[in-house]
Amino acid sequence: MIIKQALMLGLMASMMSPALTSRELYGPVKLVRVTMAHYSTGKVRKPMDNAITYRPHHFMCTLGFEGKGYSSDFVKNFQAIADRLRGQGGDDVVIIVAEATDSICGACPHKRDKLCGSDEEKIQRLDAGHAAALGLKAGDQLTWSEAKRRIAARIDEETFDRICAGCSWKELGVCLTALRKLKD
Repeated sequence: MIIKQALMLGLMASMMSPALTSRELYGPVKLVRVTMAHYSTGKVRKPMDNAITYRPHHFMCTLGFEGKGYSSDFVKNFQAIADRLRGQGGDDVVIIVAEATDSICGACPHKRDKLCGSDEEKIQRLDAGHAAALGLKAGDQLTWSEAKRRIAARIDEETFDRICAGCSWKELGVCLTALRKLKD
């Protein structure tokens, strides 16, 4: 109960601040209980305070991100995440697959609770396509390095065209260019 109250106070304080806090940049703190049995199976990594949550389609979005977005707060948030993954030690950052809004969505002006207020149906189609192509399901944990290896191994240009169909950012060509560069 004390932890829950402390988290609520921290959340309320961060909501009152006009500047983005690290909690806003990387999403809400998620307490996870993992036993030693989980570690021995190799199926669950040790939970990290600095893990990132991603909807399945955001793996590809991060690969192609070039500082554009829905609002200045959204861009600042996404840029901070992309810089973290692209910087020193970024390949080792753990990403937890989410089934709803995630760390990138945290500052999106379209976010409505755990849904995309812009077009949740389209986002769910993008997520389903990317999850199938990358072999991901909600709750999976992988490092950014592992994610890039999966993208390179499992997404060719035909798959990219299919799973990114309907994405408004696809027309810019930055994701396809980033995919080609990853495969080189």
